[in-house]
Amino acid sequence: EELKDGKEDSLVVEADELTDSGGYTVEVYNEGGTEISDKIHLRVIYPVNIAAGYEHSLILKNDGALWACGRNSYGQLGNGTNDNENVPVKITNNVANIAAGDDHSLILKNDGSLWACGRNSSGQLGNGTNDNVNTPDSIMNNVANIAAGYYHSLILKNDGSLWACGENYNGQLGNGTNDNVNTPDSIMNNVANIAAGNSHSLILKNNGSLWACGYNSSGQLGNGTNDNVNTPDSIMNNVANIAAGYSHSLILKNNGSLWACGYNSSGQLGNGTNDSKNSPENIMNNVANIAAGYYHSLILKNDGSLWACGDNYYGQLGNGNTNDKNVPDFIMNGVASIAGSHHSLILKNDGSLWACGNNYYGQLGDGTTENNKNTPVRIIPKSTDP
Repeated sequence: EELKDGKEDSLVVEADELTDSGGYTVEVYNEGGTEISDKIHLRVIYPVNIAAGYEHSLILKNDGALWACGRNSYGQLGNGTNDNENVPVKITNNVANIAAGDDHSLILKNDGSLWACGRNSSGQLGNGTNDNVNTPDSIMNNVANIAAGYYHSLILKNDGSLWACGENYNGQLGNGTNDNVNTPDSIMNNVANIAAGNSHSLILKNNGSLWACGYNSSGQLGNGTNDNVNTPDSIMNNVANIAAGYSHSLILKNNGSLWACGYNSSGQLGNGTNDSKNSPENIMNNVANIAAGYYHSLILKNDGSLWACGDNYYGQLGNGNTNDKNVPDFIMNGVASIAGSHHSLILKNDGSLWACGNNYYGQLGDGTTENNKNTPVRIIPKSTDP
């Protein structure tokens, strides 16, 4: 914490509130008189993006620094060790985006380079090997977006081309085969967004059409069947955003309506039943963003309210109990971003990060490994509540 030499008169410090940002002067006085410094600018460092793996969490801050916590058995935290961490530890800088798979992490840097670490048994890191790595390994350049499934990875390049690597037993890579690949394989063009579930992939094209491939035993592809497909199948149009859980899919349309399909044993589709659906069903309206956990769903509405449904065994819904819900339950207001697995990460508009659910490996980042937190706990800034 020191003033930078020369070109900038700025001071970067960790602060508790976004409202602390701004210009400050320092007044120094003694018996000889008073001096007031030039104005310096305080920049508050806070989270801006989050990703939830099976048992680990990735946190991207507004200074481009990546932090991680939770299980690290395969090196998925990327800190050069295989030791679990129950508070976020800093991993690397200059990061633009993040994705967390079952036991691997994808890191997109500001220069468009993709880096990966963690489990690599199916080639999901895309580095040409099947060896785990515990520090991020450089994979490819000119990358625009990333998605991490159970054991596979989806990579969207700047030119709109989709590439994929890793496990492909169910055709989730979409390359027309069922063979694993450990270097990214070119799949299709004109792609705008991607989402990766356990063994299925959702692909949103530039024209708003949704395509899907992979495992379909519960109808998670939404094509009206329960048959796996190893090349992307056209599902529906006018789609704005997508999210893929373990075996269910969430689809946000341009008009703000939420649609869902796939496995529904815990009510994760939010349609008031526990019956699986193999074609998308309209759930609710006025939705701004979506995230799919393992067997639960997080829904952010236009008014900033967070709603959740599905499996709640670990308290991952954050509604104060551990009962499953098959209709979305109101959780909290003022929410900006969401991520889920067997735990949930909630980023609020004030820059604070909250977490609930499974914490066996410290993935909530609250400094403990106490399990089943069924009410969101403030992680950043760290809660001082008793």
